[in-house]
Amino acid sequence: MKPQKFLALSAAALLAALGLTACATDSSPIASPTASSTPTSDVTPPPAGQRGEDPLAEFEAAATASCNKAMAEGVVEAIAKGETPTETEWWLMMVPKDQAINDFSAARYGKAEDLAEVIYETYEFDTCYMSTQFALAKEAGVDITKVMSVSYDQAADLYVVREAQNAGNVQTSQFFLDAAGLITKVQYPDLGAIAFERTVRYGALTEQEQGWFKRAVESANG
Repeated sequence: MKPQKFLALSAAALLAALGLTACATDSSPIASPTASSTPTSDVTPPPAGQRGEDPLAEFEAAATASCNKAMAEGVVEAIAKGETPTETEWWLMMVPKDQAINDFSAARYGKAEDLAEVIYETYEFDTCYMSTQFALAKEAGVDITKVMSVSYDQAADLYVVREAQNAGNVQTSQFFLDAAGLITKVQYPDLGAIAFERTVRYGALTEQEQGWFKRAVESANG
């Protein structure tokens, strides 16, 4: 199962609810929000120990700051699955636009299939998915709380996001932040018997990851 499948379903459901299906992506190698829907927030991500007063606003600020950092500095999201995820199965990689290869700036690598392929939508990255939904909702003048709720678990120090999906289902995601308020890990605890976990690392790709990225671009170019 490719890592984007369950996330794409969530994105489609949210965009449909917002009436924004037509502007979900564009035709560039990796789609970015339009100028009017670029993630922005008037709230600073809350530091540890000062969270929980306004979970929705706090989470929006954290999601926005995380996406901005990912797009400016690069990011790698390592995906593992299972009740106790330990072994990485997929890597999602994004580099800053000025480091793109042939206009491609994102790719994924799957260990089981030894498969490297480019990524076309920023919402496949958990560091950018939520911030883009907030931005699109604002652009359309839609109350995002109609399709999403956010709470803060003080004991676990994480934000719990519940999103409306197709057929009345709800997907729950748990977002862990570092001391500065950036997303560092995401867990999906209710995806049936198989739970997914993403760990996030900002900054440059390793030599191995750069090799996978180049392979993906070469494959896309035929």
